[in-house]
Amino acid sequence: MIWSSHSQYGLYHQSSRFRPQTPQDALIAQRLEEAADEIQTQYWKSLYPEKIKKIQQEIEHTCDELDYAGSFIYDEYPDKINLNRTGRQICERLRKNEEFREIPIEDLFEASGHDAFMPPPFGPPPPPFGPPQGPPPPRPPRQQSWLEDIVSVLLYQEIARRRCRRCRGRY
Repeated sequence: MIWSSHSQYGLYHQSSRFRPQTPQDALIAQRLEEAADEIQTQYWKSLYPEKIKKIQQEIEHTCDELDYAGSFIYDEYPDKINLNRTGRQICERLRKNEEFREIPIEDLFEASGHDAFMPPPFGPPPPPFGPPQGPPPPRPPRQQSWLEDIVSVLLYQEIARRRCRRCRGRY
């Protein structure tokens, strides 16, 4: 009785219609799904801002060079040192382009024309002039720039995409 109730509403037939019946059907379904995924990926990449598109092109070019059997990007756990080195190399190539050059903080003060040591118009008087009292304070650790951050994110995403594509047997 249960079988006939499912059959009346077409639930069994509807679900079995999309189930692959042969290995060839499964392969065709997999290829169609991969093609749809690739189209969707390309669509999302087309929405990137122009600067990010240029960065993505450089990352794809680098990943094409690293895309060979035995490459570290296909290790079970890729080495963070190699990933960081690859990201820095991409940043160095991008910084050769005027668009991606970053202005150091020291140059910002010189370019603005303001004296960085000018006392505020209110508050305690400045310390007396002369040699500094004791050693200078330690410099804060170097922070990564926005370019290094975005290159790292896009590089890791591209490597993950290529690893998944290779696992599915598209190569």
